[in-house]
Amino acid sequence: MRKKGVSLIELLTVIVIISIISISLPLLFKVSSFLLKKSDETMTGFSDVRMCFTTMKTDLKSIRVSQKGTIYCIGTGSPVSFRFVSYVFDEGKTGICEIGYYLDHLKNTLRRHLTADPVILFQKELGDSDDEILCKNVVDLKIWYFDGTVWKEEWDASISGVDAGKVPVSIKFKFSLFESSAPGNKRDFYFQVDIPTA
Repeated sequence: MRKKGVSLIELLTVIVIISIISISLPLLFKVSSFLLKKSDETMTGFSDVRMCFTTMKTDLKSIRVSQKGTIYCIGTGSPVSFRFVSYVFDEGKTGICEIGYYLDHLKNTLRRHLTADPVILFQKELGDSDDEILCKNVVDLKIWYFDGTVWKEEWDASISGVDAGKVPVSIKFKFSLFESSAPGNKRDFYFQVDIPTA
């Protein structure tokens, strides 16, 4: 007759199984926290870009022509910036405003410059610390302007400019956001707005 109890082999088997589980649990938690951080970073980036695109689209859909029929719209390739006159419904600033978008390379942010009721257009330099941050972690910005025939990297609708008196038919933006989990540590977003006054 066999005694009731546990043999040494059964005891060793249980100890080995418990050891394997206890070694793999910290690794499982580490991987799951990494994946959570990666998805959180990606979703935050997507959310920031979506809100930025909404603001820019609203601004661009309201580009205005001055009383003399001159359209003020200037885009430069180096440094990348785009300035125009638009009708704005914003916190405390409603009416005709000068708007500018530019990349702040020092802080990796896409910024929106807003001057209410500008007397002299485009005289103030972009880069004011009070300018609104549209999107963080932007490491690169490209803007293209479509004149109805070709895409250009610059646009000058000032009185003496190449595109005097015209608004681009469409404007395309490319943002590169820093994202540690993306290939090359950045993720590109493209956004295009067709201008209704063109």
